[in-house]
Amino acid sequence: NNQSTKMHHANINLFKIIQGDPTMDQTLQPYDIVIIKQNPKWADINSVMVEGNVRFPGIYPIQPGERLTQVLQRAGGLTELAYPEASIFTRKKLIEKEKRENDSLIARMETHLIQTQYNKQTEKESAALNPNTAMIHELITKLKTAKPVGRLAIDLKQIMNDPGGQYDVMLQDGDHLVVPQRTDEVTVMGEVYFPTSHQFISDKNLESYIQASGGYTSNADDDRVYVVRADGRVTSKKQPGKFPMMGWFASNNAITLGPGDTVVVPMNIEKVAPMVLWKDVTQILYNLAVTTSALRSAGAL
Repeated sequence: NNQSTKMHHANINLFKIIQGDPTMDQTLQPYDIVIIKQNPKWADINSVMVEGNVRFPGIYPIQPGERLTQVLQRAGGLTELAYPEASIFTRKKLIEKEKRENDSLIARMETHLIQTQYNKQTEKESAALNPNTAMIHELITKLKTAKPVGRLAIDLKQIMNDPGGQYDVMLQDGDHLVVPQRTDEVTVMGEVYFPTSHQFISDKNLESYIQASGGYTSNADDDRVYVVRADGRVTSKKQPGKFPMMGWFASNNAITLGPGDTVVVPMNIEKVAPMVLWKDVTQILYNLAVTTSALRSAGAL
């Protein structure tokens, strides 16, 4: 009937209304909308954990945008026994990401296994498949029970030398830093006859440590040996050059080992099974084992 709708905005003081101030109260009408906004500065308290060789280990509340050096300053800094080069930094969001990736990999492996079992095989192919099938089942089981750690490789020494710089980590809720005591061993794991740790000696090279663990097994891929540094970065004796996602690569025995490093001898996937996923599986398991071992030796597990 030639009528129109009009909209009117009004700010109200809800606190005074609740306190009973009649001059501030409003009479609501049909189609009125009351919007109560959240205080933009209000947020749940976020915190990080600092453990190991700092003067005051514990849980520290953080503000948005706070960096690692600021929390370390509140924690009193490092003790004289600290080994910052081997610090372990883990992040809750990375744990969740690793779990999703592991679950996806397990699903792909199980699909591959089902497809392989239903494919028609010759008698010779079937005989070759049986041991590989058992190994795939074993790897799936290990992946399902593996606990993701969410490690973020950092250079704590460099971070502390340049507070607020580009390497100073901006903290998130649930971050966890472990600063271990200096260690004097090099660990060898994977496809060697006696995976174990050896005393670090500065003039020993990569092959010396591998031979001290009994040498390569028949399933070893000696061309793709890699070293997980104490700080979580990776160096390989294959593919010389710089690879941003994995660290710095060098050739064969040119790799210089340091205290706390772990030498990983991977499985030769071409010998064991014709499966593209195999490399992903073995690398995930080895890297999980390296970090879990490091956390355990640092007393964080």
